[in-house]
Amino acid sequence: MGSMNLSILISAAPEAVFAAVSDVENSPDRIDWYEKVEMLTDGPVRVGTKWRETRCMNKQRSVEEWEMTAFESPDYFSAYSDSHGYDVIWTMRVEPAREFSRLALEMTTRPRTFIGKLMTPVEWLMSGMMKSIVRKDLESTKAYIERNSTT
Repeated sequence: MGSMNLSILISAAPEAVFAAVSDVENSPDRIDWYEKVEMLTDGPVRVGTKWRETRCMNKQRSVEEWEMTAFESPDYFSAYSDSHGYDVIWTMRVEPAREFSRLALEMTTRPRTFIGKLMTPVEWLMSGMMKSIVRKDLESTKAYIERNSTT
C-alpha cells in the first residue's frame, strides 16, 4: 500500500476552500487536465455521490469513477475509486492557519488485483512523478480559489 501526503496554504476562508474542492462537477475549471466530470447521482455532493472523471495527461486519456465516502463540511471529505487494479482513497482536509487555510491531501493506494500487486514496484518508481502531478493539482486549485475568493 502506498500513500502520499501534501498540503498547501491558500489565502481564503476555510469555507471557500472546502466549497471549491468539494465541487467535483466543476473540477475542470480548476485543474487543467480534467476534461470533464459527469455526475452519476443527483443532488448536492454528499456521502454516496458518484461521478465519472475524464482526464488527459501526456496524451493519455483516463476515465475513472469515484464515490464520496465521507463528507464533513467544511472540514474534510474522502472519495474512493477502483482504479486499474487499485483501491484509491483521496482525503481532503481544510484547516484554518492564521489568515490562510491549509488544504491537506492524503492519497492512499492499495493493490487489489494480481496485476495491481505485480505493479507495486512500478508504483514505487512512479511515486515521484505522481507527487509532482498532485502538487500541480494543488497549486492550480490554490490559484483558482484565490482568484475567485472574496475573502
